[in-house]
Amino acid sequence: MSRLTHVRAPEEHGAVVCDPAPQRWRHLLTSNLQRFAQVPAGTASSAVLLWRGLMRRQMVSLAQVFHRQWGLPWPNHVRADKPILIVGHQPELFHPGVWAKYFAGAGFARSYGATLVSVIMDTDVLRSRSVLVPRYADGRWEPVYVHYDAPAPEQPHELCRLHDVDCFVSFAERVSKCLGEKSWQPVVEDFWPAAVDRASPGAVVGHLLACARHMLESQWGYGGLEIPLSVLVHSEPFCRFAASILDDLPRFYETFNSLLRQFRSTWRVRSKTHPVPDLSRQGDALEAPFWALWEKRGRQRFFLRLAPQCIEWVSERGDVFLRSPRGDALIAELVHRCAGEKPIPHTAWEDDRFLGIRPRATTATLFLRIYLADLFVHGIGGAFYDRFTDELIRCYYGFEPPAFVVVSGTWRLPLCQEAPPAQVHALRQRRRYAYCNPHLFLEPSPSDASLQSLVQKRRDLVVAIEHSTRRDERASLHRHIHELNRILREYLGGFFEEMDRLIAQNEEKLRLRQFLCSREFSFVLHPRQDIRQAMTQLGRMWSRAE
Repeated sequence: MSRLTHVRAPEEHGAVVCDPAPQRWRHLLTSNLQRFAQVPAGTASSAVLLWRGLMRRQMVSLAQVFHRQWGLPWPNHVRADKPILIVGHQPELFHPGVWAKYFAGAGFARSYGATLVSVIMDTDVLRSRSVLVPRYADGRWEPVYVHYDAPAPEQPHELCRLHDVDCFVSFAERVSKCLGEKSWQPVVEDFWPAAVDRASPGAVVGHLLACARHMLESQWGYGGLEIPLSVLVHSEPFCRFAASILDDLPRFYETFNSLLRQFRSTWRVRSKTHPVPDLSRQGDALEAPFWALWEKRGRQRFFLRLAPQCIEWVSERGDVFLRSPRGDALIAELVHRCAGEKPIPHTAWEDDRFLGIRPRATTATLFLRIYLADLFVHGIGGAFYDRFTDELIRCYYGFEPPAFVVVSGTWRLPLCQEAPPAQVHALRQRRRYAYCNPHLFLEPSPSDASLQSLVQKRRDLVVAIEHSTRRDERASLHRHIHELNRILREYLGGFFEEMDRLIAQNEEKLRLRQFLCSREFSFVLHPRQDIRQAMTQLGRMWSRAE
């Protein structure tokens, strides 16, 4: 874990951060393959790892269905027995630094003969259906949010359907209009047609965006497999994974919270919600590390009350909404629940439909790293909380966790070059210095005897303080200086008002510069030639790494 301590997003435009270096990826992947192969037979861990083969075969089959459904090209030489690299992110219009890991992973997979799998993390919540865009109006740049769909309540991506097709279709045109006549040709002009071609009322918005991204990656020569996490959770291996934790929840609960306390102490994390929140309890019911997904309510926390023969599923408000068996029968129960095939036998929830369980952040990467990936490619944010996942694998499953890698980068819009320089810090320092030392900013004329006397008196007080050895005397001298400073500041006239005006003016420049130079702008806003060159160069760099 220590090697990731100093991974930070680079400041320089076009810079890429990678840990470890590309030349070490081959060694890490080989070591991970050996690590899985050396898990002792007959242990609980080996039983878990036996399901890796089935999960990988099912993943390929499920990905084929998804590709056919959305008209996505199928990569050559895909086989479940090849090494698998996993990248994943929410299906959103993220910044180019996130996109970098897709191309790095694809380039390395090509050189190693591995398969790149992009897991669409559509079980996470869609917060906004808009993108922040700089708009040029009245001779200046200002931030505006451009919607690609009508606003809607926050829901998991898999439940977010397209409401306004006209809004979706016109998104690229409205983005280009915001950027104005002096704009470049943004990526959105190449990216959006593939999304529009698949758009229809009720389509999953995140899947439309993921498909458009995949089409552009394929056009540029670096496509892999696409598979939504909401599809993988219907598989038997996932249900076995979830059932093994739920049926053993007391041990998982204690291990999870204990490791969190150690993690926060080791890394000096003060927040009680980072890297993830503790699992809580509701009386004798323990919180599960999964979400319960409801058609109307979205995702909800839930708790389990374990009895010898059954498990009671308890909602956040304390209702028992499900009773399920334990042991192997729980797996079959989860298969039906994940597919939404069985109604909920409880009247309090008859107005809604239970769609099954979904993994939370930790259990999602836990599942993907144990059951599917030979090498997991993280961004900077995911790498932080997966240090904790490493310890969970080590302590709960009893074997050394497979290594993961980190890739990110920084690309800024050309507008950053137009951002005006700001001198807020220097101006504030000058104002502060003048406030405490007004005599240094005054040039009294020989005829102004009273001002000369005040300035000289202040200088004498400073000398007196330097020679004083008594604490009470020094305090008294300081009070006299403060009073003289107040009087001397009046001689400066409008100096401080002018400084405040300059500071406010430069603060506005600083805000504009921070906005225009942000690395968080969506990749679809960037110049298409620049981004294509940067991303394909990443792919070539990693494909040549030895």
